[in-house]
Amino acid sequence: MRTCRRLWLTATAAVCLLGLGGTVATVPPTLILWTGFALAMFGGLMAVAFKDDLAGVRHPVLWGALLAVLPTLLPGLSQVLGDATVPVLAVLVVGSPWVVVRIERRLRPRLGPSRMFQAGMAAPDEALRRQWIESTRQLGEATSVADRLIVVHVREQILDDVATRHGGQLPGFVWDLPGARGGLGHRSDEPHRPG
Repeated sequence: MRTCRRLWLTATAAVCLLGLGGTVATVPPTLILWTGFALAMFGGLMAVAFKDDLAGVRHPVLWGALLAVLPTLLPGLSQVLGDATVPVLAVLVVGSPWVVVRIERRLRPRLGPSRMFQAGMAAPDEALRRQWIESTRQLGEATSVADRLIVVHVREQILDDVATRHGGQLPGFVWDLPGARGGLGHRSDEPHRPG
C-alpha cells in the first residue's frame, strides 16, 4: 500500500505541475497570484473553522489552502492535456489511497466469510485447522487496527474450540508459522508444545 501511495502522490504532483505550467502560460501572472492568494486564504479559514472535524489531519490549514487552490489549475491542465483531462483526473480520484482503502474494506467482508464458511463445512478437527489457517491469512492481510481486532477475536474463539477438542493441548498446526515446519499447510496429529 505504501508503494501505491507513493506512485499516486508522484502522479498527482506531475499532473499538478502540468496544470501549473499550462495556467502560467495562459493566464496573466497577477491574476494567478491574486486568485491563488484569495482561494488559499479561503481554504485556510475553512480548515480553521472545521478544526474539530479535522482533528486527525496533520497541517489542516496548509491542506485546506492547497485544496482550495487546486481548481485554478484545471484551465491550464485542459490546455496541456486537452481531451485527456477528464480521464486523467478520474484515474487520480479512483486511484487515490483514500478511495482504494474504502473499496478494499467493502470487498473484504464479502470475500472473507465465504472461505471461513467453506472451512467450517469439513469434519470438526479439519474444519478447525482450516479456520485457523484462513484466520492466519486474514490477519496477515488486515490493513487496519479494527480489522485486526475482529480477526483476533475470531482466532480466540477458534483457539478455544481447538483446546476443548484436544483436552487443553494445542495441535501442531496452531504453532506452525508460514515457511516453518512445512508451512501453514503442514498437518500434525500429535500435540505440539513450544520449546
